[in-house]
Amino acid sequence: AAAHGATFLQHAYVNSATQQNWIIPQARCAWVLLVDADERVRPELAAEIAGILAKEPSHDGYWIRRRNHFLGREMKHGGWETDAVIRLFRRDAARYQDREVHAEIVLPGPLPTLDGRLDHYSFRSWKQYWPKIEKYTDWGASQAWRDGKRAGLASIVLRPLLRFFKMYVLRLGFLDGAQGAQLAMLGALSVYLK
Repeated sequence: AAAHGATFLQHAYVNSATQQNWIIPQARCAWVLLVDADERVRPELAAEIAGILAKEPSHDGYWIRRRNHFLGREMKHGGWETDAVIRLFRRDAARYQDREVHAEIVLPGPLPTLDGRLDHYSFRSWKQYWPKIEKYTDWGASQAWRDGKRAGLASIVLRPLLRFFKMYVLRLGFLDGAQGAQLAMLGALSVYLK
């Protein structure tokens, strides 16, 4: 990467929002495309972004939908098919929310959604999954506590069951086969652990 002109910067990791808010002003260009290590820019998305930046963009940011992959398969149901993130934005206009997990960029007004997609390889194996869910549920629980949310017996029992039902039945996760069933169960487990 260095041979192609990439610059490497390091910063003590606190959480993803803090890391991203630190790196955004370091960019040398007026526009930033933020891509996580488990994401890939599809060729059609790259071409679409190049076309937008070739003219004067009319917005400060753009939503990009993701094609989420779980254990080697694209998930087309269960709620993962509608996943979108603001990842193309004007450097001086955008910052992430101050949250430990699932922070989003806050920009005013409705923003357009690009047609091209990011490929997101969230979990490639069970070995990779367990440490990640442990971190994310801890961060999610800490954030919920700071937001004043508390869990009672009913929410500990009912919310995981409702998450499974929503992902597997209402959002048609069963159409994604074994991975859809596993993903719905893991979604329920994640809610339970938080």
